[in-house]
This record gives sequence, C-alpha cells and structure tokens, in this order.
Amino acid sequence: MEKQIKHTEKELLALRDEVSQMWQLVISQLEKVKQAYLENDAELAREVISREKRVDTFELKIARTISHSSARWPSIFAWCFR
Repeated sequence: MEKQIKHTEKELLALRDEVSQMWQLVISQLEKVKQAYLENDAELAREVISREKRVDTFELKIARTISHSSARWPSIFAWCFR
C-alpha cells in the first residue's frame, strides 16, 4: 500500500509540475498577445498562434493523466478534489 501511495504522490507531483509549466506558457502567451495588439505586430501574433498548439498539448496530456489516475485511484482523487 505504501509503495502505491509513493507512486501516486510522484504522479501528483509530476502533474502539478505540468500544470505549472502550462500556466507559465499561458501567461507568456497573454503578455505576447497584449504586446502584439498594442504594437500592431502581426509577426508576434502569428508566433502566439503557433505556440498555442503547445498549450493545447499540455491541456490534453494533463486531462489524460487526471482521467487515467482517477480511474486507478478514485478514493485518492476524490479526497484531493473535495
């Protein structure tokens, strides 16, 4: 049981890191889109659009991880998200 908890804890820590990385990217995107808008910079706007795929990839990976983990350990995830 303890081994399972340590494994679950590692997965939760990895998930937390992925969410943090995604939010850092999202914040960067918001700053760049603001700059592109204020400076009428079409090239920077295109860069933001192309990097949006990275945000989408993060989001899908995080959703899959949560779905997979919550199916394996429903009681742990129920406790975490109450």
